[in-house]
Amino acid sequence: MLHVAIIHQSLLADLLAGRKSIESRFSRARRTPFGEVRVGERVYFKVVGGGYGATALVSHVESFERLRTSDVSAIRRLYNDRIRATPEYWQRKLASRFATLIWLSRIEATEMGPVIDDLPHWQPRSAWGVFSESLDVYPPMIAA
Repeated sequence: MLHVAIIHQSLLADLLAGRKSIESRFSRARRTPFGEVRVGERVYFKVVGGGYGATALVSHVESFERLRTSDVSAIRRLYNDRIRATPEYWQRKLASRFATLIWLSRIEATEMGPVIDDLPHWQPRSAWGVFSESLDVYPPMIAA
């Protein structure tokens, strides 16, 4: 599968500089990308209200469920140096019950990405989308 992650502009520079190497998604309910991301798949990063800025390959995935506040705090302590989230982000995520951590490799800048806006299953206000690999605009990459 192919993934499109919507991120804030402030995270794009960290991603491209290699400071951000884990993408995190927390939620109170089981929602995409929980259970839908696999090693070797491609993620495109699209800026909120803007265009594509980066692409990467998934090198490792960890999913968590039935999280407690203490679990979210532990994830923050262990991984925030690679997630690069703000204190406000972590405060908002304390009530999360599900999390997906996605380790990234082969991070590259790009202004191209799959055309998804007119696809019937794409929700424009979604923060993550899962699509067919046939929409990929880059040649296949070999996982590092």
